[in-house]
Amino acid sequence: MTAFRWVFWVSAALIAYCAVVYPLLLLLLARLFPRPVRKGPATPDVAVVIPAHNEEKVIARKIENTLALDYPPGRLRVVVVSDGSTDATAEIAGGYASRGVSVIRFPEQRGKVPALLDAVPRIRCEVLVLSDASGMLRPDALREAVANFADPAVGCVCGTYASPGLAAGGRRGELLYWDYEFAIKRAQSRAGTLLGATGAMYAVRRELFVPPPPGTINDDFVIPALVVLAGHRAVLEERAVVDDYDPRHGNFASRVRVSAGNWQQLVILRGLLSPSRPAVAWQFLSHKVLRMAMPLLILAAAASALALSPRAAAAALLLFGCAALPWRGPRPLRTASSAARKFAAGNAAALYGMLVFLLMPGRLRWN
Repeated sequence: MTAFRWVFWVSAALIAYCAVVYPLLLLLLARLFPRPVRKGPATPDVAVVIPAHNEEKVIARKIENTLALDYPPGRLRVVVVSDGSTDATAEIAGGYASRGVSVIRFPEQRGKVPALLDAVPRIRCEVLVLSDASGMLRPDALREAVANFADPAVGCVCGTYASPGLAAGGRRGELLYWDYEFAIKRAQSRAGTLLGATGAMYAVRRELFVPPPPGTINDDFVIPALVVLAGHRAVLEERAVVDDYDPRHGNFASRVRVSAGNWQQLVILRGLLSPSRPAVAWQFLSHKVLRMAMPLLILAAAASALALSPRAAAAALLLFGCAALPWRGPRPLRTASSAARKFAAGNAAALYGMLVFLLMPGRLRWN
């Protein structure tokens, strides 16, 4: 077998393993060897922390949404962390002081993680809940999430992400991607532990909160993964649903930031590859490391295919290009074309994010 054939088949096999085989193996393990969580009715002292930069359009709605949660008022605190907001975010949040809402205001914008690192030491509670300003928790979401902390092995709980904003915008490919991601998260949680969460809402035992490095980009992956690295479980609570109305989520710029953060977290969380915890190492290698390498594997497969059979490779590229066009017609056709565009754009953003991380380290942050 020529070198080009080796490159093609190895690249194709790794792509298939990462995208299809690994999720199927994970689903099988979750069904055959489930690890249930022992839930309880406890209501620990909770602080819902809302990082915000120039969120005057949604901050009042977010605060009202949080105060209306089905949770004992004396055990719920709401803390708005204003990261250098130049609009009325801090003033609007301050208007809720009589209802127990605290505002930690930083005059200079430094990014989400530096603001959290300075704010969290000032907050006294048993459970920290980090939630984006655009994420609206359903009434029972908080109670359902913290019920998992009755199990002493659980250190972090991830809420279930729903996106009316994407649905309203007709972004079927993005919705299909989130369905795929949460199918993997459900299987990871049931089989043992998931590694990351979603910034829309996740909860951490205050005593287990490990400050990530100040330049961390993907806090919603790194903070839960640091809990796992310390020997605890991170689980998904399917009944803790948060509706995210931010239409910017999933756009090209955000995917570039996430992709750069994925390379960064490989350095921060390299301890997850330790052979002392083979299941965690397998998950991290399969779902993160290989996912990060996907654009390079696709380029290698395409280049070797062109060398082996230019006509066949050109036909395959043309077929994919046609599939990625914004077709009109039956719903399955529209969904397939949207998914193809999402796949192409996602991998282009991943490649760009890798270059940004390598060539311009420290240039990206969550605002």
